Amino acid sequence: TGSLNGNSGHGGRFRRGGDRSDTGSLNGNSSHGGSRFRRGQGSDHGSNKLIESAQGVDKIAAEETKYLTISRILVIFVILFIAAIVSTGAYIFLDRSEQDNYDDRYEHVANTAKDAVEFHVKNVFKSASALSRTLSAEAKALKLDFPFVTYPTFETLCGNARDQGGYETLFYSPFVDFTDLPAWNNYSLQNQGWIQDSREVAIAYSEGELSQDDYVDESIIPLIYVGGLGTDVEFAPSYGQGPYMPLWMQSPPPFRPTVINFDSYNFLRITIDASIQARQPVMSEVQDLSLLAETVLKAEEHAKFHENILDTEGANTFDHPHSQMYTPIFEEPNDDSSKVVGTINAIVAWDRYMTDLLPEGTRGVYCVVKNTCDQAYTYKLNGNQALFVGSGDLHETKYDGTEVILPFYDLKRPNETAKIWGHCLYSYHLYASQEFEDKYLDSSALPLTLVVASTFFFIVAVFFLYDWFLKRRNSKILDVAAKTSAIVSSLFPSNVRDRLLNNAAANEKNAAPVEKNEEVGGKNRMKLKNFLQSEAEMDSLTDNNDTNSHDYAELHVYGSKPIADIFPETTIMFADIVGFTAWSSTREPTQVFTLLENIYKSFDDIATRRRVFKVETVGDCYVAVCGLPDPRSDHAVVMSRFARACLKRMQELVHKLEVMLGPDTADLSMRIGLHSGPVTAGVLRGERARFQLFGDTMNTASRMESTGEKGMIQMSQETADYLTVAGKGSWIFPRDEKVVAKGKGRLQTYWLASEGPEHHRTSSTVEEQSVEIVAAQPLQLDKSERLVKWNGDLLLKLLKEIEASRDPSVTQRTEES
Repeated sequence: TGSLNGNSGHGGRFRRGGDRSDTGSLNGNSSHGGSRFRRGQGSDHGSNKLIESAQGVDKIAAEETKYLTISRILVIFVILFIAAIVSTGAYIFLDRSEQDNYDDRYEHVANTAKDAVEFHVKNVFKSASALSRTLSAEAKALKLDFPFVTYPTFETLCGNARDQGGYETLFYSPFVDFTDLPAWNNYSLQNQGWIQDSREVAIAYSEGELSQDDYVDESIIPLIYVGGLGTDVEFAPSYGQGPYMPLWMQSPPPFRPTVINFDSYNFLRITIDASIQARQPVMSEVQDLSLLAETVLKAEEHAKFHENILDTEGANTFDHPHSQMYTPIFEEPNDDSSKVVGTINAIVAWDRYMTDLLPEGTRGVYCVVKNTCDQAYTYKLNGNQALFVGSGDLHETKYDGTEVILPFYDLKRPNETAKIWGHCLYSYHLYASQEFEDKYLDSSALPLTLVVASTFFFIVAVFFLYDWFLKRRNSKILDVAAKTSAIVSSLFPSNVRDRLLNNAAANEKNAAPVEKNEEVGGKNRMKLKNFLQSEAEMDSLTDNNDTNSHDYAELHVYGSKPIADIFPETTIMFADIVGFTAWSSTREPTQVFTLLENIYKSFDDIATRRRVFKVETVGDCYVAVCGLPDPRSDHAVVMSRFARACLKRMQELVHKLEVMLGPDTADLSMRIGLHSGPVTAGVLRGERARFQLFGDTMNTASRMESTGEKGMIQMSQETADYLTVAGKGSWIFPRDEKVVAKGKGRLQTYWLASEGPEHHRTSSTVEEQSVEIVAAQPLQLDKSERLVKWNGDLLLKLLKEIEASRDPSVTQRTEES
């Protein structure tokens, strides 16, 4: 690992490694390496050095550019303030305009829907009233008396009404008194031929879509009945004495004739009575008309009627909301005060009136059909189509404020009719949705505002560009200063760094160095006392005469006196890795540096915590000192604790690294030597200036290390005396034999005990005040056992990699087998 054959004041090994130590420091390999731009790397001690140096440069720059910075900030603030005001105003204006456009669009949609609903209302109610008058007049023209009236052109008359009113089905039902019941039963049986006539008309108008095969050929039930439209029936008068209202004629013609003579008055008396009392068309609540399937209409024909309504696949359109509208037929045409002789029952499918409500391309408007009977059904309108959402009010409650109510009724006497019990008034409730908002509220205000703001930011950018050119030269100077300060900080104590920087600045001006430690280093005064000459003394020396100045210049080649001082009370530690040379000769370079970096990084961290100054690393030798640049009386105690902590940490690291770095790594250990005494410290200036220590104390400390033993801390008599005076005599015990040190003769030395009384205190918060645990000897594990363990770990790692690289299917088959 080196020899002590050098002739310098501190041993050949110490000098020989100097250049490598400097190179390592500048490359960031030691705790002092790095620059201002690498503050996060290295140890905490190195980071503190870099931060301290950067702060010094930043303070100078702040003082020099304070007013310029204030002006720059003021200009930028004014520009940004104006930009904020203009951009905010533009955004408010554009957002309001956008909201107004959105409101106008929704209002247009609502007005379009309103016009369509009014059109539907007019057709629904007017068509039924017109058909009622037509049937009354037709009976007069045929000279037929109610209830014995059959219309030969019923399918033609009702077909036109269905097309105009949008009804799904129309029924004609006459009133039959109890006294007319036998006559009606005979009449209905004899006149059922209208069914075939209506079917022929319907087939003719279907343009080939219908045929006789689409109908069930069977006879009607010749008696008025109630029940399941042909099944499970009960015949009049067993269930009541009338009046009766049988379903007599139907358009389109019935799929099965058994629906004829079903007593609708018994089925929905309250709504029929309401229409008679109101003397105009009224609607029932939403009814379950699934019983009409395959009797009144085939399911396929019913589905065609709802083809413009979107629904879930497989849904039954009979489950969509249907109401019945009853319109009274008066005995005298155009006289609604005459006797009511029957009714027209229209099946109103609300799906039919959901189409074509919105302008083409409009999407995402909810329409909730509500009635005064506390029922609600929700549709989602998309242009000329609608989606049945379900029963209940299912619109997005976020848009309650967009509600538009459209009445779906036409009453001659609204106030009086609304009070009649037994019928329901319907209305449409329109609501916007998120989909509608996303389409028509396109948030263009923000992009336009950003365009306005970007104009101001462009002005700011131009200003910054101008300012950048203005600051470019100063920035380069500051960067160089910061880097220089960081590099110097990594090599020297802070006070020495300050003096070096001052000297460099003074030399730039061809003037004597000026001490401004307060400006650069804050309140800390220089503590390498007497190694500098004050400005006054330097001036008096250089002003005596030209000869003196010439002699001074020759004597001090750098223009100033050297930066050096003597420190009378210090303790120096030399720590060498035992067995490193043999170990490193069988390892890759990366493995060697992995070991050294882990060990020395740990030592640096301990040194920072214990305020020990690391001098340098020379190969596998670590040199540190306590008592400078800040003198302290307990330097021997602190260094002893530091040595113990380093020895303990070394033992821990080599055992952890053995798996990575191979066998014999755990056999490595430290040999540490301590010596106390005066030392000369300073900066040896030159091309590779370094902070160095000189003196016999360095030599003796090196001898304490070289004559020591593996895993032991050997100290000189001087260090032992300091510990005894400090009350730590229990820490040491004399070595059995005296050692022979080169140039020193036979010396009595002492061993530092491996553990102190406070070895149980391991908390980092008390680490500054206690002695850490260190192991005197490495764990005496059997070498063969450790070698086997290491090979076993490597083999296990390889097996895991092989298993992970296998095809998962192969692995699964292997596990199953």
